[in-house]
Amino acid sequence: MIFSLVCLAGHIILVGSASPSSLAHPDTALGLLILSIAVMGLGAGAIKANVSPMIAEQYTGKLRKETLPSGEVVIRSPAVTIQSIYLWFYAAINLGSCGAISASFLARDHGYWKAFLVPTGIFVMVPFVLLSGRKQYVVTPPRGSVLLEVLRVITMCMAPKWSINPVRTIKACRADDFWDPAKPSSYEPGKVPKKITWDEEFVGEVYRTVKACAVFCFFPFFWLCYSQIDGNLGTMAAAMTLNGTPNDLIQNLNPISIIVMIPIFDYIIYPFLRRRGINFTPIKRIYAGFLVAGLAMLYAAILQKFIYDTSPCHDLNPSECVKANKDPNPAPINVWVVSGPYILVGMAEIFASITSLEYAFTKAPKSMKSVVMAFSQFQTALSSALNFALVAVNVEPRFTWLFGSFAVTAWVIGTIFFFVFRKLDKMEAQLNAIGTGARDGFVDDSEKKPTV
Repeated sequence: MIFSLVCLAGHIILVGSASPSSLAHPDTALGLLILSIAVMGLGAGAIKANVSPMIAEQYTGKLRKETLPSGEVVIRSPAVTIQSIYLWFYAAINLGSCGAISASFLARDHGYWKAFLVPTGIFVMVPFVLLSGRKQYVVTPPRGSVLLEVLRVITMCMAPKWSINPVRTIKACRADDFWDPAKPSSYEPGKVPKKITWDEEFVGEVYRTVKACAVFCFFPFFWLCYSQIDGNLGTMAAAMTLNGTPNDLIQNLNPISIIVMIPIFDYIIYPFLRRRGINFTPIKRIYAGFLVAGLAMLYAAILQKFIYDTSPCHDLNPSECVKANKDPNPAPINVWVVSGPYILVGMAEIFASITSLEYAFTKAPKSMKSVVMAFSQFQTALSSALNFALVAVNVEPRFTWLFGSFAVTAWVIGTIFFFVFRKLDKMEAQLNAIGTGARDGFVDDSEKKPTV
């Protein structure tokens, strides 16, 4: 609620930065633009870290047994419902993104300040929506920060594992007994260190949190591929035959494709795989996202090569190619051919980005869901920094090599990711059960693990 007002302030500043009076003073307009981006970044960062957990918390179902009319006994898993919730949550996000379709035409025909004014007017309604629903929401009570205790648990477990040999340290940290020093059960009654102020379950929650955060560390390379749809692919579109279509409009193919594909995945593809006994776990889905993102970049690299070959300016900034009378002189390729990377990136988001939201929610302890979600979202910032570091090669004459490099990077990093975390697939049910207590009788007393 608070940061929606912060974000709204950023929108208002953005409109002011593009107003005719501001543009009459370019330095002022630029300063306001930078300030608006910073303010909206602060607001959006806080909103994203909290809205995703809040959405899933509205569902309070548990693992339960049901008998169908046919007499078949089935187990309803809340993990499947949470997967569906985040699919439709992501669809709602992209439905809002489709509003940029009108912005492309408004900016072209009436100026950017009017294009910015439309989302600002819509965003004014957000605080009122939150206020009107505040009594209906399932809200997790605020807790004190547990970060200090988390750091103490990790420090206590790391202390006996340090070695001058880094290889030995890594092996020790990956050992099965790594978390034992922080468990109260590892000590005799009455000899538990005073600094252990937590129970056994909390250690398990920290273990699960660390596992989740390690998974997210690979995501900057995924977002590096995604970031191309906001800039470089738009530049590529500008070098093609537009036939009156604003090249900015092409970017909206990404949210449109996501909105179209999400019902297909939720109602057809995922249920089909479950009926066939194919366990398409989060790690496999994220890996698939990396592979599809790489395929999108390969498509872009090949298309860019065709643009170089057919543009009158070849590889000398074809997006700026003009005739003698200064009219655009594009490559004879219809701009809608560039839709391929946008659609493929949308599919990659369904596999990887949506799954990361689901993974952050299901693996984080109740007291750390926003923290883990924030860490997940933080990977986009690291990706932007990485993209900025590549600015020297991020130029139009080198787009073919740039896109090709991103494709190979996505495939290599994705494969490394899969082999590093494939063991977590087998532990999915066990990890989800940590911190949830008894599961309505679905506990194997011999192993104390949920039977799914």
